[in-house]
Parts: sequence; structure tokens; C-alpha cells
Amino acid sequence: MKIIKWIKENWLYGFLVILACFLFLFPLPYTIEGPGGLIAVGDRFQIDGMDTNMQYYLAYVSEYKATPMTYLHAKLHKNYEITPKSEQVGTDKEMNFRNHLMLEEANQDALIYAYLKAEKKVDILEEEIYVTLIDALAKTNLEIGDKIITINGEKVKDKAHLFSIIQSANERLELEVESEGKREEKYAILFDVEGTKKIGILPTVKRKIQVEPEIEFIFDKSESGASGGFMMTLAIYDALTNSNFSKNKKIAGTGTIDGDGNIGEIGGIKYKILGALEEKADLFFVPIENYEEALKTLKENEGKMQLIKVSHFEEALSYLEESKVK
Repeated sequence: MKIIKWIKENWLYGFLVILACFLFLFPLPYTIEGPGGLIAVGDRFQIDGMDTNMQYYLAYVSEYKATPMTYLHAKLHKNYEITPKSEQVGTDKEMNFRNHLMLEEANQDALIYAYLKAEKKVDILEEEIYVTLIDALAKTNLEIGDKIITINGEKVKDKAHLFSIIQSANERLELEVESEGKREEKYAILFDVEGTKKIGILPTVKRKIQVEPEIEFIFDKSESGASGGFMMTLAIYDALTNSNFSKNKKIAGTGTIDGDGNIGEIGGIKYKILGALEEKADLFFVPIENYEEALKTLKENEGKMQLIKVSHFEEALSYLEESKVK
């Protein structure tokens, strides 16, 4: 009887608690993207005996799973995008595996290019290639997470070697992979895309690397993806050479980078520009493919931030060297 009496006296309070839990905690089958912010690059790595206290910043996109309240907020504000979970490529587990491995690969690409550019010692001791994405066109029984060991009996040395084997093969590939600690035999059927042979997978590399001076990366578990590779390269190079380009400017940016120093296109540039404006960056490096959208976002928000388009590391370096002289 006491319980019934308490419920009658406090039903409104109980109803409000249940409503609040529903609005803020009940998961909806959508993902929301919106304006992000900046992460200090110097906080994400340490090099023995060198100062990493600099004003380079990685731009990021805010991404989170929808609840009724966040869904309503996104619907009412133009600077948010709602994506149905049905459009997600892979399960949450597969996406986490792919994005975190891509972050590791991007950091290693940055390390290798920056150390070689700064004429420091770099030795790649081992490379492992993992399947991190499977295209809808693929005809294969490969799975995300498989580590590729051999193709048609030939041991795969690195990503370039993998592509070389694919281009020289005919119709069907026989692969030996390691999956959850076990060796398995799998296959993939070749198909043609604009004159290039494909098997419909995204291979991502994990390396064992030895460098002098030693470096350590420090990333949160929530951070992932390859879009910070270029800015990481720039910061590592600056630290190794003591260039001090960011002494008087807050320099933000985004973009992937490959082994030849090419800076690649990324997603979510609108939200990265908005985040950089909010955090008052002086300068933003943007991949040339993303430049028009970035410029449009900057103008629409009357931003005063300087926008510099780049397609190669040397372009960014030349700009910073010239700015330093001035």
C-alpha cells in the first residue's frame, strides 16, 4: 500500500524521469555529424629529446549516435547531417577495426615521410596487410579483419607488392589468410574498373618500424581515421628539424598523406572548417579536392581564417618557409 501511495503522490516525477531517459538515452538507427573542433598535434606524439609543444592542430568532425533529443536538435540546425544506420558500411565492430587501423597506418605514413624528409633513420622491419573494407562488387569470401599472407602461393611483402600481384593475375586469386589466429584458404575473383584489375577490398597496412630518434604516438580510443596524416607529418617534420613554423600562428588542417607526400581528399570538410572557425585558427590547410566546399563554408560563415589549398607536402612546406621569412 505504501508503494501505491508513493506512486500516486510522485507519478509526475516518475513520468518526467522516464521521459528524460527516453529523450536523451534511447538509441535511434541514425548517425549524426556536425561541427567538430581541433586537437593539438603535439599532444599526440613524443620524440625523444625534442620539443613537441607547437601550434599545429588536427581538425575533426563530431560524430555520435542519435537519440530523440539529438535527432531533433540536428533536424532544427542546418550545420548537422543525419545518416541512416542502414547506410553504414559494415557492423560497428568492423567500422571500429577499420577506422583504428587506418589511424595507425596514417600515423606510420606520416612518420616515414617526415623522418625521410628530415634525413633521419627509418627502418621498416615488417608489414602486415589487413582487409578493412569489402566492396559490394567483390566476389570473394574474404572477411574484414583477415590478414593476407600469400596470393597464389606468393608471400605478400607490402601493399605495393599486393597491387602488383593483382595486376599480373588472371581471373581468380587463391589467398592464404590469418583469421582470428587461424590460417585459412580463401579466394577472390578479379574484375576490371577503367582498365585496372580489382578484387574489391581496401587493404590497410600495419608495420613494425624502427626510427632514430624514437617516437611514441598517444591517441585516445575514440580517435580514428586517416584524415590527420598530413598534419601529423607536418608536425613531426617541424619537431625533427626545429623549424618552428607555428611560432606565431595557430595552424590547423586536414588531409591524408601517402608515401610520396601526396595530400588526399577527406570527408566532412564543412564540419572541420566550422570547428576551426569556432576555435579561432589563423590558417587552415585543405586538400585541393575539398577546397571549393571549404571556401563556400568559410564565406557563408564570414570567416577570417586563411585557407590554403595543397596537393603535396612540399607545397605546404614552401608556404610555411616563405611565411617565416616574411
